[in-house]
Amino acid sequence: MANENTWKREMSGPATGFRDMGLNSAFPAHLTNIMGWARLTRAFGGGIMNINLSPASARALWDNNWDFSDIQVHEGLPSIVVPGGGGRVIGVDNILALGDKLLVFAQGTIDDAIALPETTPAEITAKFTEFNRIRTSYTDGAATAQQQAVLAINRVAAEGHITRLDAILNYVPPLTLQDKKNAAVTQVKLEMNKTTAITDNELLDELKKTDDNLTDWKDYLNVASDENDLTTRESIAKAIVNQLRRTKENPQPLINPNLDRLHQQAIQAVNDYWKEKSGSDTGKINGKDKNEVLGSSWESNIKGKTQAKNFFITKLLDCRGSNMTQIIANLHQKLTISLPT
Repeated sequence: MANENTWKREMSGPATGFRDMGLNSAFPAHLTNIMGWARLTRAFGGGIMNINLSPASARALWDNNWDFSDIQVHEGLPSIVVPGGGGRVIGVDNILALGDKLLVFAQGTIDDAIALPETTPAEITAKFTEFNRIRTSYTDGAATAQQQAVLAINRVAAEGHITRLDAILNYVPPLTLQDKKNAAVTQVKLEMNKTTAITDNELLDELKKTDDNLTDWKDYLNVASDENDLTTRESIAKAIVNQLRRTKENPQPLINPNLDRLHQQAIQAVNDYWKEKSGSDTGKINGKDKNEVLGSSWESNIKGKTQAKNFFITKLLDCRGSNMTQIIANLHQKLTISLPT
């Protein structure tokens, strides 16, 4: 027969299972709890046969969130009654087989919970369905999904002084990395849909400059390796969207680097040729300086042309002199530059 010290020793220990609180007989409140279990047995004046409820089995029930006040005596055995018409469950092994008390009682009281203000039966059923899906799929370190969910709900119930059923109904499961990726995609899409919208293809074309293998801009976010990487990628995608929007709203003339280079070559060719024939940058040919022959805005004029040589030949024909034909021929050679149309 287990004595009081045996109950203290075997029921004491750190938190484990679904319960997020351990027991320590050195604390008066914990000792009261331990002895509450002990007093269920005949050794301490209760009705449960000692062999049917040991300190170890009582601790196992405690770890599954059962309290000694939940236990009823049935023909010398511990039993519980599941609310909502769930019936009586008899014996430690059968009670433990039910799993966590929180879930047992919550599932069993769904029918009663439909009377909660502003909560429909469909909403409650959907919430329990989602809760059970999360608790069986979510893992965090060594803790199981059920443990994580139950611990979170227990804390919410304790801190908010509400029932565990209400805590379940208010439970928001932790987000996975994929959940956060989906949220990031939504945020970028909202940014794209603002006034002066940016299309999927426009964003994809810009992102492909970073990763040519992309076939969908969303993949740029979905390949994030962790939360920090995702945050960086989301910021980059939004910045690109905003830059595309600014370009759409304030279009700037496109600069053709190749055309600009050829314009500069044409201007340099004229200056070099004029210096060669006149003897200096400011020299004259047939009594006329460069600006008199070509016009004072000849440099800006060439920048507006796509066939620069034709402009200069026309101007030089107006410059009369014995060697003008040769000048024109030489300048024609100097300006044989193929400018794009």
